Amino acid sequence: FAFTNRNSYFIIIDNAEGELKEEQFAWLEDRLKEGAHHDNIFIVMHKPAFDPYQQDWYNMDNMPWAYKFRKLCAQYKVKMVFAGHKHMFKYERFDGVDYIVTGDCVRKGKPHPEPYLKAAKCLAVKPSECLVIETAPYGIVSAKEAGMFCIALTSSLPPEYLKKADIIADKLEEISALVDKTCAM
Repeated sequence: FAFTNRNSYFIIIDNAEGELKEEQFAWLEDRLKEGAHHDNIFIVMHKPAFDPYQQDWYNMDNMPWAYKFRKLCAQYKVKMVFAGHKHMFKYERFDGVDYIVTGDCVRKGKPHPEPYLKAAKCLAVKPSECLVIETAPYGIVSAKEAGMFCIALTSSLPPEYLKKADIIADKLEEISALVDKTCAM
């Protein structure tokens, strides 16, 4: 899904399987066209488009889907791509686009609030200005303890395990309307 907040356009990609498929690329390019008039375009994805564990000589050109993704981000002047899933912090710049991969770069992991508080600090925003999308109870507790608004997605667990979230959504597509509603508050 994608949403606008002030002068920025956010695109959320579910690539939990890893590589992006052709239909995801088509959807992504449509979203990039929609967001082209914004000052900033940010992409958030589950798994990174490059392997941060590899040596410096390794780059995403070695993975065809990642190369295509990188070129698309450069073409539409994406400001930054965020990815998680790896237990480390890695920053790379490809074709003028910043890529940040982060995982366990805190002393206390979830359910402690430190991961989300650190993210807010890195982004120079107040925790109360953050919106978290989570799929796990520990992540929800972490977000709420950090003072952030949390939407839980039932992609991996049923709603009864996600009750501590502010809102529970069944499908990723539902979140866009929830974000618009939340940002208007």
